[in-house]
Amino acid sequence: MPLIALLAWRLYRRQRVDRRAARLMSATPSRSHPGQDSAFYLVEQRLAQLSFPRAPGEPLTRWLARIEAARPPAVTTTALSALLALHYRYRFDPKGLDALERSTLDAGAREWLGAHNAAPTPASPSAATV
Repeated sequence: MPLIALLAWRLYRRQRVDRRAARLMSATPSRSHPGQDSAFYLVEQRLAQLSFPRAPGEPLTRWLARIEAARPPAVTTTALSALLALHYRYRFDPKGLDALERSTLDAGAREWLGAHNAAPTPASPSAATV
């Protein structure tokens, strides 16, 4: 009889702990990963539109090297290496980017997109003149 009481108490206790953890998880706001709003993703989308889609699971560095090796005449890739370095720091460096580096990434991506006839992004000044 004491073993059954102990087992029942442990099951009851586990359910209480599970419910409490579920409540805490639902009350905690979910945080997105740092850098998910990186302007480099707009460059990636534009390159995909220009017939250079990234393969699933393909690292950005390998994808960029593949594009550079193809030497497409309509796509300039010289600025993309520096933008990718900033993007990687923004995404994965615990220190992230300071305000100047962040604006460099955003401005560089907008400049590249403008040179490759991408539709203006809401953050760009020309979007307000629509």
